[in-house]
Amino acid sequence: VRINLQGTIIDNEGFDSIGEICTQLKEINISHSTITDVGLMYLCVNEEDDLKRCQQLLSISIEKTRTSAKGVAYLLYYHPLLVKLGYENFAPVFEYFHSPEFIKTTKISNYRPTLRLRNLMFAEDK
Repeated sequence: VRINLQGTIIDNEGFDSIGEICTQLKEINISHSTITDVGLMYLCVNEEDDLKRCQQLLSISIEKTRTSAKGVAYLLYYHPLLVKLGYENFAPVFEYFHSPEFIKTTKISNYRPTLRLRNLMFAEDK
């Protein structure tokens, strides 16, 4: 399943529906959209029962969104099969893996992600 929501105005509850319904989602383009870290988490896990979502996800574009390094770090944590990720700045994402908040949430004190990423896309500043 592929979804292109580039440039759309969609609330976080829309991403909750996508995370719940699109269990076979493989590719999503949400660059230049209104997604936030809350929406990203809805694509990762159901907070009520801790069930992981969208585990077939291979490609996501989130350039120029309202997401932060925190949200992208959790996206990578919950989606180890990702091979393509578009985002502005990856350095803070990898730094967040060592933050006290991440360690407390995941209960992993020395997290070393094993990532399958083959294509990192950086958004250009204009």
